Amino acid sequence: MDKYINRRQICKYQNSKALMEFNDKLNAAETDKAANVHSSFSKINVVAKDYSQGTGENAINVSLNLDPETMKYIANEILQGNTTFSFSEQKVLRHKTNKDGKAMTTRLGIKYNAQMRLAWNFVLDTGWGEAEQTEIGGVSLKKGTYVSEGQVKLFLADIEAKKLMITINDYIRAWEILALRKLLQSRDVAEKTDRIDKSDKTEPGAQSQFTFF
Repeated sequence: MDKYINRRQICKYQNSKALMEFNDKLNAAETDKAANVHSSFSKINVVAKDYSQGTGENAINVSLNLDPETMKYIANEILQGNTTFSFSEQKVLRHKTNKDGKAMTTRLGIKYNAQMRLAWNFVLDTGWGEAEQTEIGGVSLKKGTYVSEGQVKLFLADIEAKKLMITINDYIRAWEILALRKLLQSRDVAEKTDRIDKSDKTEPGAQSQFTFF
């Protein structure tokens, strides 16, 4: 049986108990929104595995997605050496529900603890909870309904965290340059076509849209 190859992996941190990898799920915008570069589906996928209690069914697996701009923000804060930086994000996925009607929820927490040699603490959690709509139209969880299905904690030395963030930042920026180049070329073609169509409708002899009696 052929060994599985993850061709989307950007970088990975691994020790004797756990691993965390960052994967490319980036997606370019439509031509009409070329300046945005990324589509709304563009993500950096983060996968973490805790195998301290064994592999296979005994391992804890967590997967979550980050918007590319959020990922760049996290990377920049860590690379700038901001030791007061902390980050938390919860995503309620209303389109993914279990048999009890609870929504899948992912959580990511990052903080720095200067008292520890492995100072950067990453906590990834996934579970289920009752979704509700907020007053401003967003989605949150009803208090007390969240049940964790698995949590992975990783502690990284400052240099290890920064090496990961350098690789991720460089990858996203390189991807954006290539994607934007193609998008701008497509936009130029679309705008040229628009100008030709507009010219055809206004040139002398073109059929009038008015009827004279």
